[in-house]
Amino acid sequence: MIRNKNQLEEILNGWVNFGDNNQVSIVRKGSIAFKAMIGKIMHMHDTLYVLGLKHTLLSIGQLCLKNYKVIFEKRSCKITNETNRQVVATILMYEKRMYMLKMQLVAIKCLKTTLDPIWMLHKKLGHLNFNSLCGLHKLVKGMLTFSNLFDTFCERCIFGKQHREKFLHHQHHS
Repeated sequence: MIRNKNQLEEILNGWVNFGDNNQVSIVRKGSIAFKAMIGKIMHMHDTLYVLGLKHTLLSIGQLCLKNYKVIFEKRSCKITNETNRQVVATILMYEKRMYMLKMQLVAIKCLKTTLDPIWMLHKKLGHLNFNSLCGLHKLVKGMLTFSNLFDTFCERCIFGKQHREKFLHHQHHS
C-alpha cells in the first residue's frame, strides 16, 4: 500500500482489513517502480493506495505470491527475488520492532517504439523479400513507394536460409 495516489492509475473501490479489525478504503491500484539495493529498477504490480495511511505498507504475503522470498532474522529482514536469486533489500529492525524499508521511487516511463512501414509490410507479408516489396506499388493502388533497400537485411530471414548438414542415417543391426 502506498501513500501517493498520483503514482497509480486504476481507480478501485474496496477495503483493507488490519489486524485490529479496522478497515480502510482502497482508492487506487497500479504499479510502482523503485530502485533496489542492487541498483536495478524493480516493479511492484497491484500496489494499492489506501486512505489515511501515514506510511507506505508492504505486504509480505503479496511479496511471497509475486515470487519473492522474505527471511526474518534476529534484527534484520532480507527480501530476495526467487527468479534470479538477487537480494532486493536488506532491512534493519528499528525501535518498536518495525522494519522500515526506504525505497527510492522512480517515475514509470512509457516507451513507444515505431516500426518502419517497409518492415511492417515485410513481416505481415510472411517475410517477403525487399525487392518484391519495392515493386508492390505497381500492383496495389495507393501503396507507398520504397527505394534504397539494397542494404536492408532481416535477421530472421537470414537464419531461415542458413544451410545445415543432412542428418546421418545409421543402420541398426539386430
